Amino acid sequence: MNLQLRFTHPIRRLLIALVLSMALSASTFGMTQNSEVTPEYLKQHEKEFSVKVSKNKNGLWEFTITHNATVEWYVVASLTLSQAGNLTAETFFPPFVKKDDITFTFRVAPAFVAESEFELGDCAFGRNGEQIVPLPGTHNYIFKLKDFVIPELLQSTPAPVTPPPGP
Repeated sequence: MNLQLRFTHPIRRLLIALVLSMALSASTFGMTQNSEVTPEYLKQHEKEFSVKVSKNKNGLWEFTITHNATVEWYVVASLTLSQAGNLTAETFFPPFVKKDDITFTFRVAPAFVAESEFELGDCAFGRNGEQIVPLPGTHNYIFKLKDFVIPELLQSTPAPVTPPPGP
């Protein structure tokens, strides 16, 4: 039996519109999108993020990352510190943002900069009465800290910290 489906023009257009809307709306369908944020990315999206890096008087690298929220978002941010391939520390910051800039400032010892990341995830949300409910789907922005430090300064960082021998 040879079964052949024929779609009329209106149905074909509807199917194309459905496929396009699914592809363009990650949060609607609970999809996660990851974007690596680099200095080049910042040049192309200058209104979305800003990153400032400096070395403070104690020798720590100070990172200030500002995200311009053009709509209300539930934001989850994390800082992951790694050294010599080992996870050393991880912390999370879950603020709710209302159409405003949100700024994260943190300091990192030079020995940890090369392998550490800051990740910021924008999540859409709905409301259940007065309660805010995060919806499935996130756009994660991944900042590799080493990308924002001048390579010559990164290479001059001290050797990895090793714990003293046990008793």
